[in-house]
Amino acid sequence: MKKAEEGIKKMAVLVFKKNEKEAQDVSEVVVEKYYQLYKETDDIKTAKNLLNLICGASLTELFCYEEIIKRFCSIPDFLNSKIVKALWYEY
Repeated sequence: MKKAEEGIKKMAVLVFKKNEKEAQDVSEVVVEKYYQLYKETDDIKTAKNLLNLICGASLTELFCYEEIIKRFCSIPDFLNSKIVKALWYEY
């Protein structure tokens, strides 16, 4: 499990590959995979997943996660009021 988490963290930097069409496709897939891994049907679980993602992250990882979460926010209904409340409650 530890190796899988390391691989997922390393994948985050690929979100900034933007120069070529192929790189843009990779960036979109990274965001899609993070969404699948961290979005739950239960909004409180989603909030906890996002907090767990950033806790203990390096500065580089935080920069990448910021971009990924920013892209999540462009997905309709991703960042609803329940998730925001849960984030504030947990934080």
